[in-house]
Formats: sequence, structure tokens, C-alpha cells
Amino acid sequence: MIFLTLLGASKAVKGGKHLSMNAVLRRLPTKAGHLVQGITNFGCFAFLAYIDYYAWSHIVHMYKIGLQTSTLGIPFYIPYLPIAVFLISMFVRFLISSIKEFSSVLGERIEAGAKVQSVDFG
Repeated sequence: MIFLTLLGASKAVKGGKHLSMNAVLRRLPTKAGHLVQGITNFGCFAFLAYIDYYAWSHIVHMYKIGLQTSTLGIPFYIPYLPIAVFLISMFVRFLISSIKEFSSVLGERIEAGAKVQSVDFG
């Protein structure tokens, strides 16, 4: 059940349909609204990346000590793997969303599937 919730939340973030309190955003000028939304999305990205870091460290810990489930007899870290994977999906989508919002502030438009330009440092 938790796995499906995280997967659905990730899909909602991609479509911009996740729950948000946007009464203040609607009253702001367009660029300010994009800036605030970008900061909010980046905060969500940072929080989920932090939580996912600890999810992975917990999985590695369970793997190292060799815990097994009492009912199925499988390694205990296996049921926790989808949580960590779907958290990655969510925080990547929040990062992409924040980049799109920040680019809107700068007046640039990023289309879905647009190629990222490479930078030559040499």
C-alpha cells in the first residue's frame, strides 16, 4: 500500500497535480509565483533526498546484519527497497519541477524531452 502511494505521489508531482496550498501563489505576480514555487519544489527535493539517504542507509544496515522476515524467510531489506526507489523518483521529479520554475523566472522555457546542452570546460 505504501509503495503504491509513493508511486502515485511521484506521478502527481510530474503532472503538477500534487496537493499544494497555492492561495498565496495565485495573488503573486507571475515571476514571483514561479520563484516561490521553485523554492518550494527545491525544498521538497532536498527533504526527500535527505529521507531517501536514510532509507538507503537503513537498507544497507539490514543487509549487513542479515535480518530475515519471520513469516517469509526472505531478507528484511527486500520489502524496503521499493520505498527507497520510489523516493528517488519523487525527489528527481521535484528537482526537475524546480528547475522548470526557476527557468520560467529567467524567461527561458524548457520543453519536455529537450536536450541538455553540454558545457566544454577545456
